[in-house]
Amino acid sequence: MKCVLSKCDSIDNWWLIERAEHDGRRWFERTEFGAALRCSSRLGNADIEGTGEEMLAIASAIERGESEDFRRCAAERTSDGYLMSSPRNSLEPTLISHEEAADLAADIRRKVVQ
Repeated sequence: MKCVLSKCDSIDNWWLIERAEHDGRRWFERTEFGAALRCSSRLGNADIEGTGEEMLAIASAIERGESEDFRRCAAERTSDGYLMSSPRNSLEPTLISHEEAADLAADIRRKVVQ
């Protein structure tokens, strides 16, 4: 699954890792805790988000073949690829290939100004 980094329009220096291809839909689903907003751009059930500095750290970890995690974004290296998640909110991570992770790291480097 190809992923891209998107800038949050409403919060300065806040970024989201999202599906490159999606239909833009947003909807609410009933959960045991009430209702939850769902978005077709999400990699899983939660936004994988963070500051520019956190995204650059994720990119660096991927480039080194390592893992990195923060409160709302994580990339865990496995033999099959990277498990992407929001440690605070994800119910389960989403696996992307090593090639897709390398492309994501390059996209982060292009978009986040240090």
